[in-house]
Amino acid sequence: MKKLLLPLRVRLFALASSIMVSTSLMCMEAPSAFEVLSPEIKRHIAAFSIESTLNYNFDRSEIVFTAPSPIVSLAFSPDDSTALTGSKDGTVLLWDVKTGQQLHILKGHTGWVDSVAYSPNGSTVLTASFDNTIRLWDVKTGQQLHILKGHRDWVGSVAYSPEGTTVITGSWDNTARLWDVKTGKELHILKGHTDGITSVAFSPDGTIVLTGSRDGTACLWDVKTGKELHIFKGHTDDIMSVALSPDGSTVLTGSKDNTARLWDVKTGKELHILKGHTAGILLVVFSSDGASIFTGSADKTVRRWSKSGEPAESKNEKGESQNFLQQRKEAAEELYIKKLYPALGR
Repeated sequence: MKKLLLPLRVRLFALASSIMVSTSLMCMEAPSAFEVLSPEIKRHIAAFSIESTLNYNFDRSEIVFTAPSPIVSLAFSPDDSTALTGSKDGTVLLWDVKTGQQLHILKGHTGWVDSVAYSPNGSTVLTASFDNTIRLWDVKTGQQLHILKGHRDWVGSVAYSPEGTTVITGSWDNTARLWDVKTGKELHILKGHTDGITSVAFSPDGTIVLTGSRDGTACLWDVKTGKELHIFKGHTDDIMSVALSPDGSTVLTGSKDNTARLWDVKTGKELHILKGHTAGILLVVFSSDGASIFTGSADKTVRRWSKSGEPAESKNEKGESQNFLQQRKEAAEELYIKKLYPALGR
């Protein structure tokens, strides 16, 4: 079993399917602390360093990706064969996961690439940047297919629809936009938020989209019409992450007010408030069966909850019960968590 060796300053993410949950779980000595995570959450562990190196631990084997500029966004292909990274200098790199070799350099962006995503079939990728554009690329050739222009401020969140025909983008211009993948044409502008949009998500059936904003609200929208269906109010600070349950019945939001909240999709009513974190929640995710919820926070913990909003106990390797996973103090000098820097930098 190989050790996962991390630089002093790292950002650590656990990725469940194509959804990323922020976590402070870091072990310099051994991966045993990961064992309390569900199979979905511990599927991929990756660490980003400010030295532009990505250490990728897959099935306990270490692969190192070295980029010319610090890496700020990451996605894995649906079959786990390739990885996509976005960098501060605007460069996007496509990697072979088994070998760590670069497959393509995707050039075109002129600003920080804050969000990247693979299409459901893995044939195309989407990249979003501080240059206010979104770009669509062919994975096999590395060729740019479309430039999606329209946002008036930087774009920090993107997602494909389940069938891969539509994408949603969220920007700090207070709008989200729906686009046709085949033509690159804008379909709808989703207006209603009064501050920047931090997170976007599609429902499992692709008929609705969810947006979370710095205005403290989340909104549900109809994909066909672009009309607002519900607005979820209750958080007292920026919403940093949103997710929809696998059955499409429940909305999950995570906020800088230290809480996550569950909402009913049909009625828009608040179902549960998840309290326990001592700092802002930066990323949220459902397990693939919808039975568990994971929240990653700036308090340097990732917590697991039941779908009823109660803390879910786990057992560590010593058989001890615990309902959260905490960073080992000696693991790193500083923790950098995705989605934290926009809130601090503007």
